[in-house]
Amino acid sequence: MSIENKVGALKLAAERAEKQLSTIEKELKDARIAMEESGITCIVNGAGTIIDLTISPHAHSSLDNVRLAKLIKQVIAKAMLDASRIASEKMGAVQRIVESVKMA
Repeated sequence: MSIENKVGALKLAAERAEKQLSTIEKELKDARIAMEESGITCIVNGAGTIIDLTISPHAHSSLDNVRLAKLIKQVIAKAMLDASRIASEKMGAVQRIVESVKMA
């Protein structure tokens, strides 16, 4: 393969990766991941931004402040972990494009 062909292939792959990345970023921003535990609900988007956090009256009244704070942090962490997992899976498509260029 000539150098011109390799450069052309690299440009095409970069364009594909950029387009795919843009699509993935929008999908992640629009995605909603909910985690609920013991009356605490956290909703994050696929980019890891907290969209909503709800504490039920029952959770608030049945737990002392320390246990409530700990539970809130756990629910948020679990929601963020799920969001991160989803983002990693989606980013695999871009990684495959990059790796296909390395092999060329």
